[in-house]
Amino acid sequence: WRLDLAYPDQDATQPRPAIVFVHGGGWSSGDKRTANFIGPALNYAAKGYVTCSVNYRLNRQILPCVEDVKCAVRWLRAHAEEYDIDPQRIGAYGNSAGAHLVAMLGLSHTESKLEGDGPWSEYSSAVQAVVASATPTLPRFGTGSDEVKRLVAPISYVSADAPPMLLIHDQADGTVPVKNADDFVDALKAAGAKDITYKRYENGSGHAVFIRNFEETGPLMESFFARTLGR
Repeated sequence: WRLDLAYPDQDATQPRPAIVFVHGGGWSSGDKRTANFIGPALNYAAKGYVTCSVNYRLNRQILPCVEDVKCAVRWLRAHAEEYDIDPQRIGAYGNSAGAHLVAMLGLSHTESKLEGDGPWSEYSSAVQAVVASATPTLPRFGTGSDEVKRLVAPISYVSADAPPMLLIHDQADGTVPVKNADDFVDALKAAGAKDITYKRYENGSGHAVFIRNFEETGPLMESFFARTLGR
């Protein structure tokens, strides 16, 4: 796979934080050049981050999708020195299926069954901050056995060690019911996670919650990454 990498014109005086953008599309469609993902990647590069928008195998079994985004993060760490990246300050943003995948990047790095057989296995696939909107988190989607569904469900990996997360959902989401976010946030807080921000809308914005509330969600995301990753 390839990814689109962007970084500021100015020479780096110190390693920069990075953000990985993961497109949505129900794990079966979408592309890294989608305007809602390559656009923000370029905008955040102009703000001082190294950014990348990634592709992954489009597969309703979901496990290959998880393996591919994890490989992309490992690649980023493997090339951290080349691109002036601080490997301890990598964040991720996604919506819908992309939100599921970035939640997995934040939480599931202790599960070796998810890493796949791609290269750079000596590097961690973990990210240090996650922004996820309209996130499928429960083991009730995809295909395969109950064990596979549990394996690819973010709620399976909640712990006190969860990285800072900004979660956005609307009560009227007819694609990913808001129960996914409600239960996920409850589980994270019960586990002792210390930095969980949940923006729960009730304005009928539905599955497009991030875009339809962008006047608020855009600045929320920017301030969240500035706080958790720095610049």
